[in-house]
Order: sequence, then C-alpha cells, then structure tokens
Amino acid sequence: MQSTDNQIFLADSQLDRFKKDLLVRINNKYKKISKNEIDFISADGKYANIHVGDRVYTVRKSLKAMSDMMPISFIRVHASYIANTSRVESINTHRSEISFESEQSIPYSRKYKAVLFDLFSIV
Repeated sequence: MQSTDNQIFLADSQLDRFKKDLLVRINNKYKKISKNEIDFISADGKYANIHVGDRVYTVRKSLKAMSDMMPISFIRVHASYIANTSRVESINTHRSEISFESEQSIPYSRKYKAVLFDLFSIV
C-alpha cells in the first residue's frame, strides 16, 4: 500500500476484500454470489468449496486465496474451514462445532478457538 498526496493505492488482491460479490464460473456462465450469503468455505485439495445454504460451489482457489478476498467477518476456524461469523447461529464447545443458519455445521480447532470467541460478546 502506498500513500501519496492523501491518496491510498491498494493492490488488486487487497481490493477484492472490499467487493461485496463473487462471480463463480459454472460451465459457460458466471453465477453472482453475495459474500454475505456464504456460510463457510471448505478446503478440498487445490479447490475450495463455497457453501451457500444447501448449495456448494467449487472453485480452483486455495483456502488462503479465498480468505484474502473475504471481508473481515470471515475467519479461519480450522485448517480446512473459513467461517462467516455473521452467519453463525451457535457454537457447541463440547463438540467443538459451529452451526449456521442453514443448519450446517463445521468443526473449529483449538488453534483458532480464541480468535473465534474474541469476535463475540459472551454474556
């Protein structure tokens, strides 16, 4: 990032974080997906699976690359998962599991537990 005369220049990869939608290629078309609607993203080798409700979109991107283009509400919760914290419905500490509004669940690991819980106010 450079700053000259009160102007800030961001690299293209940094701008992706501020874009509100993704375009996912499906055959010969692009499907627009709002980042706010994504529950979580899972790793599958060289691919990432984007979970939106009961639908799954597979893209050829690493989990790290997907994480870099997501807004701040998306955090790494496991070596194989990124969660959209704005879509979390509950966190089961006994089973180390995060449940979403779509009734899907993913695990979280001890490594990322503190970061996950720091994003919420616990009462």
